[in-house]
Amino acid sequence: MNILLLILVGLVVGWLGRMVAGRDVNLLLTIIIGIVGVMGGFYITTEMGSGSTILGYIVGVIVAAVIIAILGRTVGSRSNR
Repeated sequence: MNILLLILVGLVVGWLGRMVAGRDVNLLLTIIIGIVGVMGGFYITTEMGSGSTILGYIVGVIVAAVIIAILGRTVGSRSNR
């Protein structure tokens, strides 16, 4: 159940990230980055010994949002050239 929730949260973060990063970024790419970012952040938090699942989700969302923001800036700067 936890993995499905991580994927669902990653989908939402990826979709919202595309709205923030701009339309120049591929939707599928942002969704994949959202899923990977949320899972990575959750894994890092749980491996550091945090017993809090909510903290894992929060860190995962932050990691995914940062990655999508960086992607949006790099893709956006390439399309403006």
